[in-house]
Amino acid sequence: MSRQSFKELLNKYLRGNSTPEEQRFIEHWYGLLDDPQALESLDEDELEERMWQEIQLGISDAPDVKPKVTAWLWKGAAALVALLGLYFVSISLFSTNKVAHEVQWLEQKNTTSAEITIHLEDGSKVILFANSSLKFPKRFASDKREVQLKGNAYFDIEEDPEKPFFVHSRNVVTKVLGTSFYIREDEHNKEVKVEVKSGKVEVYSGEKTTELQAEPLVLTRNLAATYHETEKQFELGLVENPTVEITQNQSSKEKSPIDFRFNDSPLKEVIAKLQEGYGIDFKIENETQYKCLITANLNNQPLHVQLDIICAALGFKHKLQGATILLQGSGCE
Repeated sequence: MSRQSFKELLNKYLRGNSTPEEQRFIEHWYGLLDDPQALESLDEDELEERMWQEIQLGISDAPDVKPKVTAWLWKGAAALVALLGLYFVSISLFSTNKVAHEVQWLEQKNTTSAEITIHLEDGSKVILFANSSLKFPKRFASDKREVQLKGNAYFDIEEDPEKPFFVHSRNVVTKVLGTSFYIREDEHNKEVKVEVKSGKVEVYSGEKTTELQAEPLVLTRNLAATYHETEKQFELGLVENPTVEITQNQSSKEKSPIDFRFNDSPLKEVIAKLQEGYGIDFKIENETQYKCLITANLNNQPLHVQLDIICAALGFKHKLQGATILLQGSGCE
């Protein structure tokens, strides 16, 4: 590619004449830049000079899939890749369209042993755990919010139905509207686990939002899904420590936890209270189990202790089947 061809390509993009394929290609390479803010102070001529110098250095790392662009665009492909990656920075300087707010990516790495908190521009909060990193735009796009996670983090996302929030982690994409959840990455076992604390999320296998065609796995409060890269499938389960939803008293308007005190209460009523409190499904082996009576104070106990108490009183056993708790045992007449 000649210097003149490079200048023409630069002008083409800055004037908004790039094809959709070229723009998607540019966005891909822009996302790989380490420090796009370093060029913000340059004017157009200085930016052109810096980009041309990079081309001369022969920096290239071409992706596997090439967009459908004209043949001349692929002359000197290795140099063009470097050009496009650097070139996209210029949009924050000279463009006035919506993309201007999508290109300024930041990266926060947690190299400490403590947690650090990241406040995103939409009001969402991310708690980044040790040895983890998060890439996020300085300003989100007009139609969606996207971040890239390596490692473990807790997300508390501001609700915005018009701009869904996407978290990319290894081969898993998590989509939310407004909720709180954990994402934990196990690099050794090649697994990604999504745990929902409140609200609802959708999880997909894949790396890009534009490729999410399969039906998502929907997770609600206290549910978890682990994606196994080797098997390329999700395993549904529960979070390690399910929490009880705080309900609002209609008369006093005060919020309080569900009362788990029972006095000769049929098991059917007990299960209904547990399902209401935890949002978890329960199953029994036969209908006569519902007639069994329970007298117990299960308040201020974690779920697994509550289940142990119930099963000890009735001679039952409990086991987890996916995200459902099965109570096994003979019924009561």
